[in-house]
Amino acid sequence: MRDCIDQQETPSTLRLLPSVIRLRQVFEQHYECGQAGVRWRDGPAVNNEDRMVSPYDEQARSVRKRELVCLGYKVHLTETCDQDPQKPHLIVQVHTVAATVADSVVVEPILQDQRDREMAPSILLVDQGYTSATSLL
Repeated sequence: MRDCIDQQETPSTLRLLPSVIRLRQVFEQHYECGQAGVRWRDGPAVNNEDRMVSPYDEQARSVRKRELVCLGYKVHLTETCDQDPQKPHLIVQVHTVAATVADSVVVEPILQDQRDREMAPSILLVDQGYTSATSLL
């Protein structure tokens, strides 16, 4: 594909299509071209914040947490818990961020959104990955 798209007889408008530009970027980040041909890189050519993982979604990123690898986005769900224990807990907020955003960074925006909607909990329970010195203060 790369050689064909770079041919002089290929219309320049084709080279400038956003999907072709993204596909080329993904290819260059994950493959190397050498005398022996094309081969998979040992690791991506750029860091996770800059590395595109899909030619279909240029904002999707990759992150590794222990043995778990996530491609795309992280979704943070907020559930009610300071209500009558006989009633079901409800998901009241969905917060989506790039996969490379640390969990501890999203606590304040989530809380601020809940304050703005007058839904801030009396007690906030979070997983250890969401804690930081700033959020504890």
